[in-house]
Amino acid sequence: MIILIFIIIILVALIAIALYLHFSKKPEPAYDPERVKLERENEERIAKARMEADRQATRNFFK
Repeated sequence: MIILIFIIIILVALIAIALYLHFSKKPEPAYDPERVKLERENEERIAKARMEADRQATRNFFK
């Protein structure tokens, strides 16, 4: 009898966990081409700034 109650409690807990995980999923963010474009431009700007800083550091090192 105790084993049966224990099994029922475990099953109820598993069902509760499954329901929680199912309904707690956040929707995927919508694809925003403007935001992606801005992020790409920002990454390119950062990469150019890093390359220029490396060039300056190399020039200063060999002076």
